[in-house]
Amino acid sequence: MTHRLGAVLSAALFNLICALSLGDTIFYLFYRAAALVISFSVLSIFSVYYYIDISQQLDSSKKERGESVSLTVNIRIGGLLPIAPLVLSMDMPEGRGSASLSLSPRKRHSAQLTSELRHVGVFPFRVNSVTISDIFGLIRINKKIKDSELNVLSLPRSFDVENLSFPIMDDGKAMANDSGEDITSPEDTRSYREGDPLKRIHWKLTMRFREPIVRRFEVPAPPDTLVLLDISRPNTSGKGEEEELRLRDTLCETALSVAQNQLKQSMPVRVPLYGSRIGEFHQDNMTNIQMLKEELAAVSFNMEEPFEKIIGIELSRMRRVGACAVISTNLNAHIVEAIKNIRKLKVNVRFYYISLEPETEQSIPYISRLQRYMVEVRYVIPS
Repeated sequence: MTHRLGAVLSAALFNLICALSLGDTIFYLFYRAAALVISFSVLSIFSVYYYIDISQQLDSSKKERGESVSLTVNIRIGGLLPIAPLVLSMDMPEGRGSASLSLSPRKRHSAQLTSELRHVGVFPFRVNSVTISDIFGLIRINKKIKDSELNVLSLPRSFDVENLSFPIMDDGKAMANDSGEDITSPEDTRSYREGDPLKRIHWKLTMRFREPIVRRFEVPAPPDTLVLLDISRPNTSGKGEEEELRLRDTLCETALSVAQNQLKQSMPVRVPLYGSRIGEFHQDNMTNIQMLKEELAAVSFNMEEPFEKIIGIELSRMRRVGACAVISTNLNAHIVEAIKNIRKLKVNVRFYYISLEPETEQSIPYISRLQRYMVEVRYVIPS
């Protein structure tokens, strides 16, 4: 009930009382006019409320951050009486919004609404309710839209990063750490050739055939690149929600960029994801890079476990790892110690420090310690 309806009802009641008390027909006329207006409003509102048909569709459910997404809304209202413009209440990627549409009864109308995807993540984009009003503004009713669960996945964008380096063998080829040497797996034997190292000689076969026989080994598979992403709540240093969303964007896009850069060189990449959605991306080519984008976009950044504990879990799975990228907005003594333990396994490590203010009095000592442990440190400032 609106204030305007209350005023009309009061006027109708006043004229009715006057008409009954004084018997003057003018008061009857005013009362009947007010009653007619109220009846018209009620009929026009409820004929639309019960006979309104709304359908909506996104032009795409997945788009990269920075692109625009469109929502097409089709509406048809019943009844014959005119009403005021409908007000659509919407959930949008940038927050709540509304739109006003003027409609004619018994005709299908279509409207296209556009929104820019400013951040990485899963965002609703849908009409969740419609407000119906009569032309006099006496009655206003809100109707919720059923089956309006439309979400758009805003995917991270990649940027250029440097190649990750690997430990080098004597012959200049990249190798995994000592606990995962595939080169020790014998594949076959052959006759000795000048220059073969003595440690490859198969002494038993040499004695049997009375000529030097050496072992041939399997060609080792390329070492893995491990990307460790901190998916706990970003450290905003007391800044607002917008800054937190920018940090989340940069975390996802840095992880994507490192993985994509390694995959382009046909280097196997492993990206474990913890938190509410536990999973792992493990590929050696660009075929399924879209899958990684979608997994990163769906990360909720609500993990309560400290990041150094996740690094500790992954330490036991680094047999095939040659290089590791650690990406975080947090930097403390526990994380530094965890990264030091990775270096002890002879894995090359690069630490991407995502921060709005990377060089502070608190962070500089930790960065110096990482560099003493031969860890590459890269600053990434959100755009």
